[in-house]
Formats: sequence, structure tokens, C-alpha cells
Amino acid sequence: MQHLVVVLRPTRGLEFAESSDSIEPEIRGSGTIFRTWNLPIPDCFNVLVDRFLNESSAPYAWFVEEDVVVPKDALQELLALNVDIAAINYQLKVGRISESRWNGTLEATSLGCTLIRRVVFETVSPPWFRVDQETVRVHPGSASGHHLELRSRLSSAYGGHDNAFCFRALEAGFSIATVPGMLCKHLQLVQLSEFRKNDGRHLITEV
Repeated sequence: MQHLVVVLRPTRGLEFAESSDSIEPEIRGSGTIFRTWNLPIPDCFNVLVDRFLNESSAPYAWFVEEDVVVPKDALQELLALNVDIAAINYQLKVGRISESRWNGTLEATSLGCTLIRRVVFETVSPPWFRVDQETVRVHPGSASGHHLELRSRLSSAYGGHDNAFCFRALEAGFSIATVPGMLCKHLQLVQLSEFRKNDGRHLITEV
């Protein structure tokens, strides 16, 4: 069966039920889901992209991370943007959302809820996601002026795989946008339930 989209779930081992339930109505009849577990960043992302390219012919990959709850009509809104990398933002912490802008121009988005055209992964060389690179803004006064650069860093540094990927995709000529006025819910696990308790529940809150 030809699917429109493959949902990529880099779970690393846990998956929030509310997140899963929010995806299913969005892809019913038009998509399938690939998952990873027990893999670190960035491997959990790269393995999924490799599976997407080799095990499907879908034109879109939709990253929905395990702690993100997508709003109703999320996929429809992402497709309507008609760009190569389309995202719906979510709260990272108070006052911060999951995108990076400079003077109003979108430069990067996190992968929590991000729809990416197949051609982007076919064009940008693997590994698509890396933690040994980071984007650095070079300010006026330098010989090359005000711009963003991709530089090497310690591979043990946390995250940055999303920003580096967006930088390389933009450099390759691809477009990026976020859905205006729409936010996903972002969950966090505060505490695991107590063992052998009937009323034990994982304590999960919204970021």
C-alpha cells in the first residue's frame, strides 16, 4: 500500500499514550509508523530515516517525538504550508518555543512535530543528524560579517542535531516554515509509578 506519510517515532524506549492517540486520527488510511527504542541521540533519528528511505516509498516523513501531542488537523496544516520542512512548534520551557529565528527569519526547528519531504533526505548526505556539529552565529566585526556557520564540536555535547540538519537543508536550497498560531502539547515525565500499587500512575505534566 502506498502511504502519504511515515511517522517516525525516535522513542528511545518510552512512548506517551496521549502522544500516540493524537497521531492515529491524523494518519488513518494514509500513513504508517516506524519506531526505535534503546538507541541514543542521534542514532534513534538516523536509523528511522534510513528505514523510511529503504522500507517505504512515501513522499513525506513526519517526526513526532514520544512526548509531543499533536493538535487536531496537524498533518493537514503541515501539508498546507507546502514547504520542504514544515513544523508545528511546542513549548520548550516558559518563554521559549521550538524554533530558532534571526531578525524574523526562521533558521531551524526542533523535530518534535516536523514533516519533511523525502527529497530532503535523498539530497542531504547521511548521517542526517549529528551531535558533533553545531550552528554558531558570527557577528559583525568578523571578516565574513553577520551569518550562521556550521562548526565542529565535541561529539558528547547534548542535542544540536536538529539545528545542524536544518542548516544543511537550507544550504541545499530547501524551504522551511512553521504553522502560525498552532502549538503542540509537550509532556514531561516527572515520576514513574510505584511498583506493585493498584493506584500507581506515572506522573506526567505539560512543559
